[in-house]
Amino acid sequence: MHASLRTIERFFPTSACPMKP
Repeated sequence: MHASLRTIERFFPTSACPMKP
């Protein structure tokens, strides 16, 4: 689900990758 994460990041950047720096 890589493409999905990219799209979700636009709407939920914090929820999409909370471990992101």
